[in-house]
Amino acid sequence: MASAILHFAFPLKYPIMDFRVIWSLGWVQPSNYNFGFWQKYCKAINAISRRYKLPIRTVEKSLWKYSKEHQRDNSSRRKNN
Repeated sequence: MASAILHFAFPLKYPIMDFRVIWSLGWVQPSNYNFGFWQKYCKAINAISRRYKLPIRTVEKSLWKYSKEHQRDNSSRRKNN
C-alpha cells in the first residue's frame, strides 16, 4: 500500500509494487517485504523505463499483464504467504 501512495504522490519516480510484476521480473516472491527489496524493485522498474523510454506505469502494466497471461498458479503464492 505504501508503494501505491508514493506512486500517486511521485508518479514519475516510484512504481507500485505488485506480486505479478515481481513474478514477471523473474524474482522469488519474498515472504516479507522490506525497504531493501522495495529499493531493488524501484531501481529495476526505473531501469527498464529508461532503457525503453517508457513511463514507469507503462512498464508496470506491461509486466503485470505478462504475468496475468503466463503465470500458472497464483493460488500457490497466497498459500505460501
